[in-house]
Amino acid sequence: MEIRWETVPECADATMIVAFGGWNDAGEAATATILNLRELLAAEPFATLDPEGYFDYQQVRPQIRVQDGVVGDLVWPTIEFAHAGSPAGDVILAVGPEPQYMWRDVCRRFVTIAERSGVTRVVALGALLADVPHTRPSRLQGTASDPALLHLFDVDGADYEGPTGIVGVLMAELQDAGIESASLWATVPHYVSMAPNPQGVLALTGAVRLVIGRPDDLGELEAAADSYVEQVSDAMEDNAEVQAYVRMLEGRHDAAQESSGTAAASALSEEDLPTGDELAAELQRFLRSQSED
Repeated sequence: MEIRWETVPECADATMIVAFGGWNDAGEAATATILNLRELLAAEPFATLDPEGYFDYQQVRPQIRVQDGVVGDLVWPTIEFAHAGSPAGDVILAVGPEPQYMWRDVCRRFVTIAERSGVTRVVALGALLADVPHTRPSRLQGTASDPALLHLFDVDGADYEGPTGIVGVLMAELQDAGIESASLWATVPHYVSMAPNPQGVLALTGAVRLVIGRPDDLGELEAAADSYVEQVSDAMEDNAEVQAYVRMLEGRHDAAQESSGTAAASALSEEDLPTGDELAAELQRFLRSQSED
């Protein structure tokens, strides 16, 4: 994969913030956070990765624009890097789909761009499906090359062993290159996994502000998160079983918050409750009908 440079930003002690779409991006929370930051910071693109050989175009298709029958632009999937200034210093924002092939090579290109751009710290954003209720704020989990970074973001260190996405590969390559790194993951309710999740965006944006120094009001994101809660709750208004399922998740969440170590009791056994797939299907139908209206 070739790096297509438009320019090389002259930075010192810059922070790179990264998000990949797909497996790492439940509810599109991670990529939406980067796109919002790009707009907020008026970031200027300076480099892309040539996609040839890294993407399966049947999974991540190029986009074409046709107007009045005339073929216009063809846009290939790629990972784009943009530069902006912030009160805390230079910021590099990287966003794109998760490639299907040659992850190690992709991540080595990230290291090259980081080194040439004066990046000393990389923060990768992600979002994962979890048994969490939509009525509570999204919680963050994290991993880091240095425990001090987790303390900075005030997140719990995650314990995990199993399959990983490109974020895990990127963290390993950065560690080998001696670049400080952390990954922050927002939890997204598994039963509304296909709907964009503004709660995750709010949680990730709030954490990222700690390293870019933006004091901006989060009012718009908070309003979007409140609207999301209301919309999803409307979908389950006439379904007692669904409401009981969410109450069970609320009890578990609140018990964990109180560090009790035990889940709150539920009035129904889990066998009496709808499955996550059944709940997801019902809510997805509702959310699609709302968007069509």
